[in-house]
Amino acid sequence: MHRTVRLLPILLVCGALLLSAEALLSQELAWLPPQVAEGAAQQLGERMRLLGEGEPDEARLLEAARRVVGSMVEVLDGWGVDGVLERAPELPGLEIPAAGDALLDAMARYQVCNLLLALQLEDPAYREDMNIRITSVFGLSAVTLAVVRLREPFHAGGGDDPAIEAHLAGPALEPLFAAIQDDPQTRARAEEGCSPVVFALLEEPLSQLGPG
Repeated sequence: MHRTVRLLPILLVCGALLLSAEALLSQELAWLPPQVAEGAAQQLGERMRLLGEGEPDEARLLEAARRVVGSMVEVLDGWGVDGVLERAPELPGLEIPAAGDALLDAMARYQVCNLLLALQLEDPAYREDMNIRITSVFGLSAVTLAVVRLREPFHAGGGDDPAIEAHLAGPALEPLFAAIQDDPQTRARAEEGCSPVVFALLEEPLSQLGPG
């Protein structure tokens, strides 16, 4: 049986970036200012420590995380809002309560993938599966940034961060999140639905991990 992971910390992973973005909006890149990208890189660097043994070179680790996050941002910029919406996982067979807003509905589908990736990272059954661990470590950053990418147009349409948090971390989605944790068939459906967009988000960024 998979070890149960508390839902609230996972669900608020993107919330921390959303609240940071509120204070750090800039004219250069409204949806993700440089300071917020740096915060994402630091979070990624912390997770990257899980992939190695011994004490890592912290400076090199952070620099690698910055390159990867920068590449993730470029991918999402290239997709644009429409592309991020179109690539939101379909997740057939999973009951995802509708929010009545296309942007919020897409955020919720990406958040399902965030939960799945966090579960995979925490699951002892995958401790020796480096492919899954790499996908989980980097996928959490990429999928979180996809959610953040949809925040700006949601605000432009009159939405706000409390509405995002209420939907992503509220009671409507809790039964689905609990089922993904506890039911292998539900989890398998989530994996099948999330894999295409996670791999699409990571293909170019992971190439940034080469020498230099």
